[in-house]
Amino acid sequence: TRFLGGGFVSWCRVEEREEWGAMGNKGKKKNRAAASARPSVGTTTVPTTAVAAGRGQQKQPQRSGKPQQPQQGGGKGKKHPRDPVPPATANKKQPTTKKPRVDVEKVKASNSGQDQKTKAAKNTAENGRGLEWLLSPITPNAFFKDHWEKKPLVVKRPNARKYYDGLFSLDQLMEVVKERELAFGKNINVAIYKDGEKIDQNPDGIAEVPQLKEFWKLGSTFQVLHPQQYTTSLWDVCAGMEARFGCLVGANAYLTPPSSQGLAPHFDDVEVFILQLEGKKHWTLHESEMSLPREYSPDLPEEELPQPIMEVDLEPGDLLYFPRGTIHYARTFEDIHSTHMTISTYQKWTWFDFLQAALPDALKRAFHEDEDFRQGLPVNFLSYMGTAHDTGSLEDEQEEEDGNGHRPVPKPKNQKSTLTPLQKKCKQQQEDFLRKFAQLVQKMVVSVDLHDAASAMAVDFAAHRMPPYRTPEAEDKSEILKDLDEGESDVIQEGSPIMYINTPMPKSDDTLVRLTNPDWFEMIISNGDEEDEEDDCCASGECDDHNDLEAGQNQSEDEAKEEEESNDDDDPKGKKRAKNKPVAAVKKQSKKTNDEESENDEDDDDDDDDDDDDDDDGESRLLLFHCLGNSREHHMDGSYMRENTNPNYLELPLYFGPAITYLVHQYPAYVPVSSLPYLPAPKERFGLAATLWSHGLLETQTK
Repeated sequence: TRFLGGGFVSWCRVEEREEWGAMGNKGKKKNRAAASARPSVGTTTVPTTAVAAGRGQQKQPQRSGKPQQPQQGGGKGKKHPRDPVPPATANKKQPTTKKPRVDVEKVKASNSGQDQKTKAAKNTAENGRGLEWLLSPITPNAFFKDHWEKKPLVVKRPNARKYYDGLFSLDQLMEVVKERELAFGKNINVAIYKDGEKIDQNPDGIAEVPQLKEFWKLGSTFQVLHPQQYTTSLWDVCAGMEARFGCLVGANAYLTPPSSQGLAPHFDDVEVFILQLEGKKHWTLHESEMSLPREYSPDLPEEELPQPIMEVDLEPGDLLYFPRGTIHYARTFEDIHSTHMTISTYQKWTWFDFLQAALPDALKRAFHEDEDFRQGLPVNFLSYMGTAHDTGSLEDEQEEEDGNGHRPVPKPKNQKSTLTPLQKKCKQQQEDFLRKFAQLVQKMVVSVDLHDAASAMAVDFAAHRMPPYRTPEAEDKSEILKDLDEGESDVIQEGSPIMYINTPMPKSDDTLVRLTNPDWFEMIISNGDEEDEEDDCCASGECDDHNDLEAGQNQSEDEAKEEEESNDDDDPKGKKRAKNKPVAAVKKQSKKTNDEESENDEDDDDDDDDDDDDDDDGESRLLLFHCLGNSREHHMDGSYMRENTNPNYLELPLYFGPAITYLVHQYPAYVPVSSLPYLPAPKERFGLAATLWSHGLLETQTK
């Protein structure tokens, strides 16, 4: 769990509750980001694993013993489910310089198939089907050091062909089509690649089994979008991967008949994990002109591709990883079909995206805090700024003709400058302008609040990630569901916090408790001055929210509400503001009740609550944004994600922060309720424990 807003280091130094509250109310601290050097690219040799050197890496030296044999192979692509916008630029011409082909090296397995199954079972039992299970026997540390965002990785499992059994298959697809409505173009795509062109074959309507069988006979590939929405085993994988990466993880299944290809060569804007589930497929990988792109490519002509960097055959149980920007395509063999699952992540999750979220607020903050940003531009600065006044470029590009008036010849570098006095003055003014600009940028960087930008991304992630995977055994232990009648339990939404209450409620200071899982929530501080900051951001009078409020002052309450809803629907900028100002936006939305049992108490103590509200105005609060209650049925559904931006969260007093931090540090150990720090009153300790328990975020130890 990342601790955002107030800063984890500051929390550890708090010695008194009063200091904790005072620290939160002071607002935001200035932060500076230190650049870290990119680690050097290396290669790794592991049992039962073939590692491909990529992106300019040298071929691995052979190990002692039996000589290694090169392995041939090739690839196929996928489109990410989050409705990305294709780049406006056309396909760029690929480099014509041929690069040395890099083959995959087979490494003799030292582990038996039973050893692999034992290790995989242990990883699954301890960590669920997350990254450790996906990469086994490669360790995550080795993967991130040697391959992540650098070069492809192939994990061969010749003795564990059933490693991915149960994730998805052709038979499962046919059963799903019988039970669910899969719409062409939304839930399933049909395509074929012939004569250098991908042909989309989606008909209208809902997919039916006879229809799919006809397409299969024609050699068409099925792309099944978001099968994790209804496949329990994939729910486990995606939820575990999201907890590990701290960002959204998507999945698509691809089913291709024998001797066929579904997609054209292309590269993606996501990190890709290919899990071979059925059959066999030949993959081919190429480098693209840009590494780690932010947009996916259009279909690329095969004849313009550079030399392959890898070819590999994938069989059931094998894994292929390659970084975003890797050109790839795949084709099946004559006698066997293929089913593979693409797990993808890190779409638009780069330093560019972080800076895009952080810099606008930093600029607004600098405007209010520093008079230099409010000063007017130099008088008549357009007389020396602009492309036509780029004297440096003009001087460098001056060219002379040869004696015959033909081919231009570059001006000798040792020739004296021919700038006129007016050009020299213009150049001096430009240097002054640039110097002033650099000073302002340096000041703005100091004003960047890294925690605010991280909080915005954390709220977005918490609102759209998978709800935690829930095993059938855990459902049988549910303290709430077992006390409900059959009809009552059926109406509880899957993923509801109630479904994660598996232990009895804490009853005393001696009760041993722990967090159910620290990865399920993001803790953020809501500073009391955020509403004032929102007022400042529209001091220019251009803020739509405030203009709408002023315009509706003379309207009736119902009319003002209707106008506000209409503006929210029609103005996409409102959603951008909600993302960049997560806490302020959530406060403006209809809040989800922090403790559902307290609703009746509010009716009994209206006067007291009003007084408490007045006392709490302007104070910092602690917000726990969690994924319990998120919809698995709509995971990675772009249209649903755009329409449902309200995250699930708890609002707690700020002084509960050290106690929650303590629980995170102690996890997975159980601790007595009495040990919660900075909560001297038993009523406060029990109140925090009971609140977290009632929302599925805390569990008690049972015999």
